[in-house]
Amino acid sequence: MADAHSRVPIERVAFGIRYAPQYRVRDTLGVIIDAILRSDPFNPDVFPESQVEPSQHTLLNPTNGDRLTITQADALLDITLKTSELAKVSGVAKHFNTIVVKELKHFCNIGGAFRFGLLMRFAELPSDAYECPAKKYADEAISSHPAKKLSLQSSYTLPTQEGFTKRGVEDYRSVIYTMNQEEPDRFSIAVDYQHYFDPLLSAQDWSAPLYERFVDGALAYHQSTVSKWVDTLARKEVRDAA
Repeated sequence: MADAHSRVPIERVAFGIRYAPQYRVRDTLGVIIDAILRSDPFNPDVFPESQVEPSQHTLLNPTNGDRLTITQADALLDITLKTSELAKVSGVAKHFNTIVVKELKHFCNIGGAFRFGLLMRFAELPSDAYECPAKKYADEAISSHPAKKLSLQSSYTLPTQEGFTKRGVEDYRSVIYTMNQEEPDRFSIAVDYQHYFDPLLSAQDWSAPLYERFVDGALAYHQSTVSKWVDTLARKEVRDAA
């Protein structure tokens, strides 16, 4: 993954886990947040503001919209990345896992994970290089005039090795593609990659690098499948030049 690149630059990335509700998290949120803010990548310079609510704590950066939210059932890191290097996504995933998730497990002994998630939002694509969805996918039977805006979403269920090889395990992956065109000359793409655990991932089975391995698998899927799909949207001259 060290030299792997995304076909389209990555604008923002969200890393998340959902676990069985732990009401103890509400009682120790302050301690967890203090431990996170003492870390190098998530220090007060990165998150200068904080919002406290009865059931969650959110660290904020009002300049770029970055945020880290922890609740009794979720941990979500949503940050600006602006890169084509997939290794940088892996690096942030490692920080999320070894700092945020580690502190949650240390102070609250979270377990029973429902879902791991990785959402990547990509830089806007221009119509001079890519055919906009409103032109490519809009149904001409609806109107003789071209659509000005279009939002499309498709989802796919993929098998997992655990679901194949372990008795009583029904784990699966879900990939959700979203295309959104608000302007006539540009559109955006996002891909949400998730792993659902059935039965829930126990604390005993939740090894330290498990989330990082999930992200690496999602990035491998991105490189092998998502990038090829984006190529189908590119105009012929762009594909020939790639």
